[in-house]
Amino acid sequence: MARERELKLALTADEAARLAAALGPPERRIRQVNHYLDTGERSLGRLGFSLRLRAEDEARHTLALKGPAHRRAAVVDRLEEERSVSPDEATLILERGVDRGSLGLPLPPPVAALDPRTLFVAWGRLENERRVFARGALVLELDRSLFPDGTIDHEMEAELGDDPDPLVEAALGDLRALLERAGVGWVPQRKGKLQRLLSRGGRPR
Repeated sequence: MARERELKLALTADEAARLAAALGPPERRIRQVNHYLDTGERSLGRLGFSLRLRAEDEARHTLALKGPAHRRAAVVDRLEEERSVSPDEATLILERGVDRGSLGLPLPPPVAALDPRTLFVAWGRLENERRVFARGALVLELDRSLFPDGTIDHEMEAELGDDPDPLVEAALGDLRALLERAGVGWVPQRKGKLQRLLSRGGRPR
């Protein structure tokens, strides 16, 4: 199965502003709406998995299944499978849910063992504004996430790839120096967006 390996740093609002100023104009700005799906009994959550339907700028939709997160300092490593969905399919998923047999994704054994009729329904969402910056061998993403209770989080993410890469390692060194010059701390993000959503009143139906 596919994996994702990311660097994730938590930022204050002031740090996010200073880092954005140090990076210069972003390559792209993206508006994301993340919808999370599960059963009422949190069948996926109890297995350590999550299912997310993401809309980007109301034009691109992806369905992603993510596995348990393994964290080492600021690096998060986990299974991830995703596919594009059409706007019509996205609407149906949000209105009616999607059963395990219709996910259309490679499934790890714990999820594959669920009854194919198991229905995952949308129960929570959060909005995210993402600014994308190219920095050497790294693509940095600055996120501003708005949670349903009105709280706002800031964080930085960077895809690291699966294998050690000298160019990536050199870019990480440059990033540390940039953060130091901008007065931004190297603070690992300890919780994913879904965990934070759950802790702030989001609950599966």
